[in-house]
Amino acid sequence: MSIDYDNTRSIDDDDSMSIDTSDDLSEEQNPKTLTFDIKYPIPNPDSFTQNYDATVGSRRGRAKFRLNQACTGNRKLATDLNGKIDIIYNELMRKFNALNEYIKRLDGQVAENATTIKRAAGRLPGRTDANQKR
Repeated sequence: MSIDYDNTRSIDDDDSMSIDTSDDLSEEQNPKTLTFDIKYPIPNPDSFTQNYDATVGSRRGRAKFRLNQACTGNRKLATDLNGKIDIIYNELMRKFNALNEYIKRLDGQVAENATTIKRAAGRLPGRTDANQKR
């Protein structure tokens, strides 16, 4: 891409408003045309056909090509799925361990309460005294 400074004019309708850049820079700094490097990559046109198999023209070749594409897509999908499953599994294990610690703490509290409760001798621990006549 180049800009010709001699023929560059402003957007205005007035011809006297042409852009004159020769006074701004010296001759070494201001060549008649200015070139720019392209900053984005230009794709190789052959890259679109690199994965193309020569046998795709036949029915068997097309089926094989589609199967290979599906397997490649399935491998990517399986990798993503395995990563997500690992994350979920690790989170569930963390929650399970926290729940296990909480159950152990509750079990200790129940055991502590059971030792502090005194029961009358000669009575079963689960029987209530609702009916005294029995």
